[in-house]
Amino acid sequence: MKVRVVIPPLYAAPSTRVEDLRPGEVADDGSIYLCQYSGSDWFVTDSDARHEDGSPLALTFNEAAAYAKALTAHDKNDWALPSLPALHMMLHHHADGAFKDTYVDNDVNRPGYWTSLKCEGQARSIRFTDRMTAWTRADHKIFVRCVRSVPRKPMS
Repeated sequence: MKVRVVIPPLYAAPSTRVEDLRPGEVADDGSIYLCQYSGSDWFVTDSDARHEDGSPLALTFNEAAAYAKALTAHDKNDWALPSLPALHMMLHHHADGAFKDTYVDNDVNRPGYWTSLKCEGQARSIRFTDRMTAWTRADHKIFVRCVRSVPRKPMS
């Protein structure tokens, strides 16, 4: 009698269906899936803004907004600065899957990442090291991680 032994793989390949992606999994285009929120699927670039030599790029709020608007990454050009809830989701999932070790916010003296929220010369930021949310002067240079949303198609 012959016995066929089938050993399942340790890690299954990521799904190509957006509906099956979990936070931190890499989508087909190379971006990282963040979550479903407000009827859309949210995706994040696979790294923070970087200089040409690969070192982290800190920008003022206006520079960050211009960077996001001009960004083409993962064959997409509709990137933006994250809303406060989207950045909170990034903070919540910062150690999951492909997010792990991709954030450069490791200095408690530097406000972490810009959100899209600006008011009277200040903008909202979140520091990942201690989960501090603050109004930061818009002329300070801090880090940028861009997001994009894709409206979720109704299930048929």
